[in-house]
This record gives sequence, C-alpha cells and structure tokens, in this order.
Amino acid sequence: MRTQSLKLLSVLILAVTAIAPLAGCKKGTRLPPLVAPVVPRRSLDAQYTRLRIIVGEALDRTGLAGGVVDTGTTGGELRRTGGLLIAPPASGVQVGVQANATVQSSAAGSGSLSSVQVGGGALAQTIGAIMQSIAAVSERFEVVSGAGKGNCDLVLKTWVTGVAAGELKVDQVLESCDFGSAVSAVDGGIKYAQKGEDLQLDRDDVKRLLKKLIATLPEPSDMGKAQIIAREGRYVTLNMGKEHKVMKGMKAFAVSYGDRTVDIKSGITLGDEVFTGDLYVFAVYPKLARAWIVTEPADSYHDHSKVHVGDYVVFK
Repeated sequence: MRTQSLKLLSVLILAVTAIAPLAGCKKGTRLPPLVAPVVPRRSLDAQYTRLRIIVGEALDRTGLAGGVVDTGTTGGELRRTGGLLIAPPASGVQVGVQANATVQSSAAGSGSLSSVQVGGGALAQTIGAIMQSIAAVSERFEVVSGAGKGNCDLVLKTWVTGVAAGELKVDQVLESCDFGSAVSAVDGGIKYAQKGEDLQLDRDDVKRLLKKLIATLPEPSDMGKAQIIAREGRYVTLNMGKEHKVMKGMKAFAVSYGDRTVDIKSGITLGDEVFTGDLYVFAVYPKLARAWIVTEPADSYHDHSKVHVGDYVVFK
C-alpha cells in the first residue's frame, strides 16, 4: 500500500513539474506575416521635363493684311497673294493683287491705314518665327515639332486682330496638345517699321508678349509637389487645387522614388526619380484637382508599372 502511494505521489509531482512552467507564461503574440517587397516599376522615357511647346504660324484675322490669306485651318500656313501686306480698308486698292504698290494713304479718317509695299516675306509669318527663336532659349519651354497627342504639351497660336499706327494688335493662346483646350491667353501690341523694302517687327515687343504669356502659368518650383490620393481607372485625384495655383490644362509627371543613382567618380546623386505617368489636369477645385493619365509605362511594357496612390506629382 505504501509503495502504491509513493508511485502515485511521484506521478503527481512529475505532472505538476511539467505544468508549472506553462502556468506562469503570459499569452504570446503571433509574429506578423512577412511583408511582400514592393515590386519595382519601370519609368517613362521622360526626355523632356519642361513644357514641350510647338510655335504655330501667326494667322491674320483682320482682313487688312493683303499680303497673306488664311488657308482655313487654324494654325495652318499663310500664303502670299501679292505684294501688299497691309492695305487701307477704304482706299480702292485691290488687296493682295498689286505686286509693286506705292505707299498710298486713305481719306477715310483716323482709322484708315496706308498700303505698304513689301519686298520680303509676309509680316504675320515672321511673328511665329521670332516667337520660336525666343521660346527656344526660355527656361520654361522645350520647342519641339510634330503636333499631336504625346508629341507636345502646348501649342502657341497667334492671331493678328488689328493694324493701326504702325502697330499690330495680337492675341495669343496656349492650347493643350492632348485635348485642344485653351490653357491661357493674352493680348498685346507689336510695333513694326519699314526698313527699305522690308517691314521689321519690334523684337522687344514680341519678347514682352511672350513673357506676358509665360507669366500666366504658375512657376512649378513655387507650387511644390502634389500627391495622388485616389485613382479610378485612368483618373487620379491630387491633394492640391486652386489655392495652390493649380490650373486647368497643366501638365505634370507622376513620380515615385526608387533606388538612388550615384556617380561613382564624383559621388554626386544623379537622381532617384521614377516617372510613373504623364498627367493632364482637367478639373481644379479649391483644395483638390483631377487629372487624366495620358500615358504610363504599363501602356508600353504591359506590366505592373502604373501610377499608384501615394505617388508624388511634379508640375511642368
């Protein structure tokens, strides 16, 4: 009997000894699942980080510049039809036919003009050429050719709307290459003078007009970066709006930051930006804006390289 009692006591001691460590343990926490690494995205081939602009030919909308005619296509060419560039509205001179006209004046009042003999190219056509040369050295624009979706951001269009007292009245508008909508517009005057057989535009006036147009666009460095807070299909919502100077028609890049590229010799950081999308802002509200994804790397690579919520937005 004593032997059985000792055996039973031994079993109980062993059981208590085995259970005791567990009794004092707190409930453990489960380790979180491993976080999947972020799959790297491919970048757009962003050759132009500034606004790509096409400078169109100037068009005469006055009916007074007899040396040129509109071919009918907005932004199309102007054709010479004769030696007269500017003809008086009530002088009896047959506009655009008289190839060797002498300077004539009209008695139709102070609003009348004199016909001017022209030896060189049409005046209105030179406006576009001068604008192009000035825009080419601007820090805001990259002057490109080949209008159409994906080839440019803006088209600069110029219309001569009046001629008086040695000055052209001019309207200019910047239009979106992607959707044809007007982004901004200005008007002003460009003085001209006759130099021998040619007419010469005041280049400073042309430059002032272009600077006036550029001033209508906000400076990206002053705006800072926006962030994408939502995406539905190819539409994205930005966390910046009118209060942050965002304008309808603006172009921007969606940007993610990947591996930093450092020049081995100099140690200088070359960049770590991955351009994940080319954006067009189509609607602006006080604190938000909506943009359309014009293109993203996935369109070319057919993979996961898409614009994501959380990507930054750098305005052009």
